[in-house]
Amino acid sequence: MPLVVTCIFAILIIIGCGEDDVSNTSTEPNITTDDSFQNTYNYNDTSHTLDITIGITNNGDAGSGNFEVGFYLSTDTDIFTTDKLIGTVSHPGIAIGSNATLALSVDLDDIPNLSDGTYYIGMYYDHLDQVTESDETDNTNNFSSTISYSATVEPQPGWTTQTSGTTSQLKSVYFINSTTGWAIGSSGVILNTVDGGATWDTQISGTTGSLNSIQFTDDATGWVTGFSSLGTFLNTTDAGETWNLSSIATKPLYAIHFINDSTGWIVGEEGIILKTTDRGITWESQSTDINTFLKSVYFANDSTGWAVGDAGTILTTSNGGALWNDQTSGIARELKSVYFRNSELGWAVGNEGIILKTSNGGSTWEPQTSGTSNSLFSVHFVDDITGWISGNGATILNTLDGGATWTSQLTTTSANLLSVYLVSGTTGWAVGSIGTIINTTNAGNLE
Repeated sequence: MPLVVTCIFAILIIIGCGEDDVSNTSTEPNITTDDSFQNTYNYNDTSHTLDITIGITNNGDAGSGNFEVGFYLSTDTDIFTTDKLIGTVSHPGIAIGSNATLALSVDLDDIPNLSDGTYYIGMYYDHLDQVTESDETDNTNNFSSTISYSATVEPQPGWTTQTSGTTSQLKSVYFINSTTGWAIGSSGVILNTVDGGATWDTQISGTTGSLNSIQFTDDATGWVTGFSSLGTFLNTTDAGETWNLSSIATKPLYAIHFINDSTGWIVGEEGIILKTTDRGITWESQSTDINTFLKSVYFANDSTGWAVGDAGTILTTSNGGALWNDQTSGIARELKSVYFRNSELGWAVGNEGIILKTSNGGSTWEPQTSGTSNSLFSVHFVDDITGWISGNGATILNTLDGGATWTSQLTTTSANLLSVYLVSGTTGWAVGSIGTIINTTNAGNLE
């Protein structure tokens, strides 16, 4: 009998040992790289888009629950959660011995605070530690090659705002070189700069009326017209240190143009055209037989000139204004500005985005496509093919082919722009409502 008891005891011991062995066997998942899958990435170093495809597997002894894979950029081949996270992909879980393919597409420019540099692309499986795994040391992988990233800089407008120091509407701007210029507007405002617009200083006009047009023929001699019933006229011979105010008509005057320091013309309300040959000391009225509001005047030489205004009016003279004749514009919309390069080539602009061009002195005017319905107030060319137009809604248009195509340029303002003037193919200014002055030094191109 004692022998039997001993045997039973031994059997119990063996069974107990077997139970201990089973309790120590792992039944946990293990998420790691699928070595049978070819991981790939595609990186566009211009757009900075990155597409990644990877394979993972569960080679553990149990299925996994939900987990997330983190994709990182690292300056070395060791991938940690402290590296730069660029995206995640969630997975509902992988069964024992199963594989999965994960893909991520990301624009690196959308990653906050990503520094320029060279990076390895790395993956961290279950980077949030959502799954208890049998081996937590094989959860990372990386591509052996690197990518280079340099942040995309958003293009900046080529026209930037200058501080005018006024909220008055500015109606005309004129520069004699790249540093010295003037801007005028409502409430008798006259501004002057001698540093390209970095600073603008106020000059005393002697009037609170609206000033509409300004021109200088040298660094000291200039003229201004004003929109009042008194026919406001100002002139200076000392660069605006003093402005001499006078009344030369009984109608509002709108625009002025001098071809030299003695001979010039002024146009305005009810078809008025005035001419001076003595620097503005005396003015002679010229007959037009029209009652139309004239908004702009330009002479190519001392005999050949044009004036434009309401209802598509275009007038021309070939004898200095002794006789003015109508030209056919083909439109009934108001024309606000006219500019000629010579006695044959010129442009006129106006309401509802109208642009007209002539190559024969105005015998015929052909419309050009502006691409806008905004009113256009001012046109200026620096050569026969390169020009700019300004208008409502911060409109700046530029052409490099004589107006065959007009391209809109970005600005840093939303103001209406009533006048534009360039001293070269790169440097110019435009002015407008609420004291707006904008400047370009790169032809208005995006920077």
